[in-house]
Amino acid sequence: MHAYARSQGVCIYGELTVSTFNNHFPLKIATFNVNRLNDSTKQQLLLNTIELQNIQICGVSETNLNEQSSKLIYKKDLKYQAFFTGNQKKNHGSGTSIIMTKDLAKYVQRYQGFEGRVMHVDMYMRGNVKLRVIQVYSYAQHTSATKQNAIRLNNYVKSIIEEAHQKQFYFIVMGDFNLNYNSYKTLRQTNALVTNWKYQLLNHVYDKCVEVTELLSDKILDTHFPYDIHKRSSKLDYIWVSHNLAPLIIDYDIAPPTLFKSDHYSVVFRMWASELFCKKQHAKLKHNVSTKLDIFTTI
Repeated sequence: MHAYARSQGVCIYGELTVSTFNNHFPLKIATFNVNRLNDSTKQQLLLNTIELQNIQICGVSETNLNEQSSKLIYKKDLKYQAFFTGNQKKNHGSGTSIIMTKDLAKYVQRYQGFEGRVMHVDMYMRGNVKLRVIQVYSYAQHTSATKQNAIRLNNYVKSIIEEAHQKQFYFIVMGDFNLNYNSYKTLRQTNALVTNWKYQLLNHVYDKCVEVTELLSDKILDTHFPYDIHKRSSKLDYIWVSHNLAPLIIDYDIAPPTLFKSDHYSVVFRMWASELFCKKQHAKLKHNVSTKLDIFTTI
């Protein structure tokens, strides 16, 4: 793991000091491109991986599952809650999910999917603390045939990032953007503004967020290793965080899956979580009779 600002169980960044008190602090968050999740063996191996690595929140890309079938996966699991979105018209090369432990899922008050390409969940904690987690799976091909759909996807993700910013959420944007970061960074260095339509989402998160691996390392580390050995590896998978989350980050790791097959490495990071989950209430919460009705319903 690549460490950032930590000392003897205490994370120190400027004047901020956050210590941990149980096994959920720090919090471990990951994103995987699983390269299909449409057989029961691989579905279980993914859960095994999440459990073995003690990941509390996991974003998943490229499930290749439609909306109906994805609702049945992990439905009866005792430890994890899964939020899936699929594309009813074309499930191949699409499908995203956010899987989290049930003790964290109890904080989810809203979740929404978008065309099998985006899933986001909103978590509400004590002390008016809010966290939005966004998992993205962008189009693999950036051509005239996909341009309009890709622009619509980019605009949707930009809108929920802006909404999170305006409503003072902490937020995380992660997943497989299917854009080579080395190529993008080269363009940024030679042009103050990258105008190509396929980079508009990267432009937005680059300006609004902090990329975890870039924060902790001066190297761009590849995450995609094609099965075709004649094709070059590249960085396609990212975890971006809002600036108010950056001081809480401890370390990160990029590693190949060990229990199932994929041409993508996982990106994982740890952060101190007591800032999010341990704040005292500022005032007595109003009794909300609609909470039990609204929780875990798609908008």
